[in-house]
Amino acid sequence: MRDRMKQDWNARAEKSARWFIATEDSDEAFEASGARDVELFFTGIELAAHQRVLDIGCGIGRMDRYVAP
Repeated sequence: MRDRMKQDWNARAEKSARWFIATEDSDEAFEASGARDVELFFTGIELAAHQRVLDIGCGIGRMDRYVAP
């Protein structure tokens, strides 16, 4: 079962990794969804300039550009 799931997700990623992450039709909409999700994710969290965020998730870094200094 695990191998079948892995093969399925690998095939999906080769077809269109962006669509399976955020189901956005265009590159611009995909990037904008990353900005929106970062804003929602960090609502109510105050980070000082010396603090860091560690991304231990999976994906292609859609939100990273909006978190990185």
